[in-house]
Amino acid sequence: LITEPNGAKIYLNGEMIGSSPVQLTLPPMGYLITFSKAGYATSTHYFNLGSRQRLNVDKQLLLNNPDFTDFNQVFESFKTQMEQMPSKNFKTKNGREKYRQAVVRLENLWQELFATLKDRIYYPSLNLKLINYCKTAKCLEKLAEFYKKLALSNNSAEAYTLAGIVQQELKNPKEALRLFMEAWTRDRNYKFLLNSLGDFFMAQDKNDKAKQYYEMSLFLYPDQNEIKEKLNSL
Repeated sequence: LITEPNGAKIYLNGEMIGSSPVQLTLPPMGYLITFSKAGYATSTHYFNLGSRQRLNVDKQLLLNNPDFTDFNQVFESFKTQMEQMPSKNFKTKNGREKYRQAVVRLENLWQELFATLKDRIYYPSLNLKLINYCKTAKCLEKLAEFYKKLALSNNSAEAYTLAGIVQQELKNPKEALRLFMEAWTRDRNYKFLLNSLGDFFMAQDKNDKAKQYYEMSLFLYPDQNEIKEKLNSL
């Protein structure tokens, strides 16, 4: 059991058994593994350990109060540039040049945004901030390209989940579900994925499936009032 950073307290079925990194030999059964470290969000996972199975768990712990100053600065510049984009219907050579320069500035800001997000896909709130803005500003297609490429290179549940959310917003449910299932094969304990699958199936009026994923999420992370309310509404 490994965490980044090291030194997280490890709880096995509610009992503290040491600090990361640690190697254990255990009988085959189901285990609820929780990592806890001051200043970081608690991370919980369930694994059904089989006979003679070797299980490697390597978790990136997330800061409770991360510094997103660089992203927020670029994001504000990006929004300003989006709002100040000149019309495509230019009638003069000067207007054409102004539009060309504005497009270049906007593309540069896109690349800056992507650079700041690349290593922060583990923070859903930050990514949802951009996704929700792009939904309003009608630039989700550009964002979809970024997350799909990131998923292929990063190969993580986090990247595939975000890619799926964008496709869901683009009204492509089949592609969204495919991407969510790609995330599922990589980490079935990822809270944001479980809740996103619950939201997805709720939007499809498949309440039994939505309930299944919400309950899995609450099993791992009981203190989610918003998810409890969604579950009660089904």
